Amino acid sequence: MGRDVCVPSICAACGGKCCQIYKPASEGGAFPDGHTWFTDWLSDWYDVFEESGAFSFMPPLFDPIIAHENSGRGKRYREALRRAGIDPDYCQYWSLKGCLLPRDKRPAACREYACERLRQAIADADKNLPEGEQA
Repeated sequence: MGRDVCVPSICAACGGKCCQIYKPASEGGAFPDGHTWFTDWLSDWYDVFEESGAFSFMPPLFDPIIAHENSGRGKRYREALRRAGIDPDYCQYWSLKGCLLPRDKRPAACREYACERLRQAIADADKNLPEGEQA
């Protein structure tokens, strides 16, 4: 298991780019480029949200399966979400205020992910710790 990481000021300034789990990495998101099995990607995220207790804590803001359908229904749903201030490229628990889930209800992948900026901040902080206490 990885290290639970968060530096609120860094995460808030970033705007949650790592939470763009349904946007291709080539466009700045987290969905792996070349990943052709989007339904498998959705299923994997569904499983980790279920395991974390997110679904029992609160319902998601939207259904990513419908939001990413390549159909008229999907397009209308995405448009309605955007009008409501919800970006369907982001996680279904992300809002303009950040993640709606308390840290203990977030999947491990969310708690342990560290972008380059966050990794650098942790490394800089570790340099200031006494030897033996560094991560």
